Amino acid sequence: MKKELPLNLTRLIAKVKALCIVLILGVSSVFSQVPDSFNYQAVVRDNTGNIMNDQIVSVQLAVIQTSPNGLVKFIENHLTATNQFGLIKLNVGTGTSVNGEFSSIEWGDDLHFLRISIDVNGGNNFQFLGTTQLTSVPYAMYAKRVEYDLVDDADADPSNEIQELIIANDTLFISGGNYVVLPQSGNIDDTDEQQLSLSSDQLSISNGNSIDLSMYLDNTDSQSLELIGNTLSISNGNSITLTDNVDDADNDFSNELQELSIVGDTLFISNGNGVFIEDQVNDADSDVSNELQDLSMVGDTLFISNGNSVVIEDLVDDADSSPNNEIQFLTAEGDSIYITNGNFIVIDDDVDDADSDPLNELQEIFIAGNSISLSNANTAVDLSPFLDNTDSQNLSISNDSLFISGGNALDISSFGGGQFEASGSTVINGGDHATNDFVFGAPTLSQNGTSSHFAKMFFDKSKKGAFRTGYIETSGWNADSIGTSSLAAGYNTKALGEHSTAFGRDAVARGDNSLAIGNGVEAKGFSSMAFGFGSVAKMYYSFAGGNNAQANGVNSFAFGENALANGSNAVSIGKNVTSTTDGIAIGSNAQAPFTSGISLGTNNTSAKVGSISIGENAIAGGTRSVALGFNLQAPSYGEVVLGYNNTSYAAQSADLIDSNDRLFTIGNGLNALSPSDAFIIYKDGDAFLAGSVVTNSDKRLKKEIEPLNGSLEKVLSLNGYTYKWNALSPRDQRQRNTGLIAQEVEALFPEMVTEGPNGYKAVNYNALIPHLIESIKSQADQIDRLSRKISTQSEVIYNMNNQANLLNDLIERIGTLEQQLILGKE
Repeated sequence: MKKELPLNLTRLIAKVKALCIVLILGVSSVFSQVPDSFNYQAVVRDNTGNIMNDQIVSVQLAVIQTSPNGLVKFIENHLTATNQFGLIKLNVGTGTSVNGEFSSIEWGDDLHFLRISIDVNGGNNFQFLGTTQLTSVPYAMYAKRVEYDLVDDADADPSNEIQELIIANDTLFISGGNYVVLPQSGNIDDTDEQQLSLSSDQLSISNGNSIDLSMYLDNTDSQSLELIGNTLSISNGNSITLTDNVDDADNDFSNELQELSIVGDTLFISNGNGVFIEDQVNDADSDVSNELQDLSMVGDTLFISNGNSVVIEDLVDDADSSPNNEIQFLTAEGDSIYITNGNFIVIDDDVDDADSDPLNELQEIFIAGNSISLSNANTAVDLSPFLDNTDSQNLSISNDSLFISGGNALDISSFGGGQFEASGSTVINGGDHATNDFVFGAPTLSQNGTSSHFAKMFFDKSKKGAFRTGYIETSGWNADSIGTSSLAAGYNTKALGEHSTAFGRDAVARGDNSLAIGNGVEAKGFSSMAFGFGSVAKMYYSFAGGNNAQANGVNSFAFGENALANGSNAVSIGKNVTSTTDGIAIGSNAQAPFTSGISLGTNNTSAKVGSISIGENAIAGGTRSVALGFNLQAPSYGEVVLGYNNTSYAAQSADLIDSNDRLFTIGNGLNALSPSDAFIIYKDGDAFLAGSVVTNSDKRLKKEIEPLNGSLEKVLSLNGYTYKWNALSPRDQRQRNTGLIAQEVEALFPEMVTEGPNGYKAVNYNALIPHLIESIKSQADQIDRLSRKISTQSEVIYNMNNQANLLNDLIERIGTLEQQLILGKE
């Protein structure tokens, strides 16, 4: 029979039990969360097996279900850098998502594999490396989906079996385990090299597995082009309409016709340029010398080589054709003087000296002062009365007559000479001023083949009005090689164009109004100029000066050593420089071979239309790109690169805008072997900064400073999103991004949002930092208060636990007492 306790004791026991239940319900549980990612580590090597240390690389990871060639569940990209040992450390699931959701993968439902691809240049040109099965690590994810971890490891915590790899210098540690020392990159034994082989659709790697490539073969690569009318089509593709690409404002095809005209030795096309034409003689061969002929004179007959002869008259009208019968001689016989073909006269001495001795009558005449005396005589005759001081006379020449003042005139035409005469202070030729040529040093103006006549000077008055002086070994000074009103002086010089001038050695002025000065230079174009050694000015209005400079375009300018100006309006100045249409190349080895290119400096190249390279070893490889500095490369369309030793990359397009290419780069590499970039802006708007952004924040520059209030509540009201850009954005529409919505930010922080000229809103993410700081401070205050409260509660719980222990002891004692009381009462 059950005995009942006294009422007051029963109530005490009930209170103690209730207090114990409250203490039990007050116990807290702590749960450990499994992270939404797992680690992946690898050592990156190049195609020769060498470790790539301290290199920025891009890695693409894909999670594949069931088999290596199964369904792709998730793809993400990582941009990271190798350390000094070539090691990369990635968290799978935290990269930039390309396809799929990492959180939606059902890890426990099937097998899963990880496919790895890499771009060692840090771009998006990924190369497939291999696929490996995920056997354990990701299945910690699966633990989140079950109530228990199903592992008998002496506790219910699924995370304390996860180990971490840590690398310090050259030593690799695993948490809770041992460590290994990694080999240096220079001590690689080259045993990691493997060979790829392809058999049918199977790609194999030596000492490894193989993969089936058949899934990538669609056999649709064979395409055909077809042209119907002006429509060009490609099989399995689109079509385009071909036009002449000429915008001439009408449909009349005839009003674009042009006309050819020739001026001198230059052929012009209307609205176009001109070209120099050679001698224009069709003589059945290309030998310009076999038309030359020589003149020679034998007696009164003039001969021309390979031709006829003419008899030269004596040009004197004396009723016969004999040039000799006008010549007469005087002779003396005794006291008679005879003239040929004429009469004679007898000279008497008119002296009766009574003897026949002709000698004793000889006397000598002497003049002393104004007196004249006779030998053997005692008298002298004074001549002073006969002196009138009028004996000073002047000689003058007019045409063929010689005049003496106060006397007669003498015809001197038969005495020779008379080719020059004085007219006042001017010496002029004595022949026909309108037609007479003159030459010194040779008998003829044209070349006669006699070496002693090679050095000469002449003026071609009758035909060309041209002047030549110097030394000529060829036919370059013959009439057919002389330009009208031209001038040539020096050694084997030629001035073939009208009004052209050539000075020096082997200088040729071929174009009209051209000028050639130097050694082996040639001015071919209309109004062109060539100076120096071996320089050529080919087109009209062109200039070439220096050593082997060439100006091959209209209005082109080439000056220096091996300077080449190939197109119209091109300018090349310096050594081994090249420019083309509307381009400029100045310096040493500066190259601007495309239209409107500019290259200034040393070893620079502007490799596309409108590109600019300035500095040293700068390459502007993209259309309208700019490379300014030292050892730079700008390979994409419109890219601008400044600084020195920037990193190279494979551009998506050199001629078109691609959002994945760089827009602006500042290089800061140590040298060509250690390139790096301080700052990169991509065409999609993304930016990469190697250092820190420092902005002015000095209190002395600020006013109306007020503390932030309510930051935590506002920050908690913001929402973060993942998204893709739509067709209205210039950025990559395939890549998933994370960020905020400008309109939501504007409602809470209007000062952080700016509206651009295109009407779209932008967020200043940096301005959010002060609010985040204040939010963290607010949370820190709350956490501090909670910590103090928890500390107090912990002390209370501790005391309550002690009291509970006392109560448990008391309950046991009460129970014992109760039993004793019951037994005692019985």
